[in-house]
Amino acid sequence: MARSVIHDLAGQASLGEETSSWSYRHDRDLTGFIDGSENPTLLDAPGAALLPEGVPGAAGTILLLQKWKHKIAEWEALPLDQQERIMGHTKLDSMAGLITGTRDALTRFTQPLTGSYYFVPSVESLRCLRDNPRLV
Repeated sequence: MARSVIHDLAGQASLGEETSSWSYRHDRDLTGFIDGSENPTLLDAPGAALLPEGVPGAAGTILLLQKWKHKIAEWEALPLDQQERIMGHTKLDSMAGLITGTRDALTRFTQPLTGSYYFVPSVESLRCLRDNPRLV
């Protein structure tokens, strides 16, 4: 929705700075294509991402937070068939490289700017710290 507002105001206002994200839905990335990073489905993600019971930080996880520069206007201006050639598959199919190992060319439209790892404690751990501030 934000992209459509920016597009609608293009002749009347200029964008000073934009930091945006997207909702991860149906295993699709910000381009609308199947996510090529082979992330687990949202149903399988907790088993793959949460630290197991019995280890320090149990039920917590590690977050990789990255900021990327996207040439989103250039990407969105491309016809669907050209986007599909760049990605190496149709928008409705399974991700590129799944069978052939061929990577997509999306990095022509994106550039990583930052990256950091963070530990994200479980809700239970945060409640324990809230209820026992001397532990901090």
